[in-house]
Amino acid sequence: MDDFLWMGVSAAVTLLVFFGGIALLVLISSRSEAKERELAHTERMRALELGQPLPDAEVARARSDASRAWARGLSAAAASLGMAGAAVGATALLVGRDEPRTLLPLLSVIWGVCGLVALIAVSVGLGAARRRDVPGKRAAPPEQPAELPATAIREEVAPHSPVG
Repeated sequence: MDDFLWMGVSAAVTLLVFFGGIALLVLISSRSEAKERELAHTERMRALELGQPLPDAEVARARSDASRAWARGLSAAAASLGMAGAAVGATALLVGRDEPRTLLPLLSVIWGVCGLVALIAVSVGLGAARRRDVPGKRAAPPEQPAELPATAIREEVAPHSPVG
């Protein structure tokens, strides 16, 4: 009985030390990450105050362009595969039920429409991939209208109207 009690206590102490060590590592890691985030924030704010561009903006733009390209490609592929599946399913449903002489025009319309929708999906996806913004160019700020000198102000004269 004593051995069983000591074994339980030693197991509890071992688990307490193990999970305490994990908690200590998480605490140290979170403090160091918080300090790194604070330093990065201070650096970014200082760069913005000096009017310098942020270096990580280009990296973020490249990542977002890459994820957009993946999304466009996957959606175009999914639409094409979906249309092919719909055409195959419609063909399977019609082959056993319709007369053979009406089958060819009906299947031609089904496959033509599905092919056209798949082609449009792929061309829209590729066209959107080509229309990427140039990363170095920014929109020009709107120009301020130049102030007119005091001599440029004219008196507004009312037009003469004929009295009749």
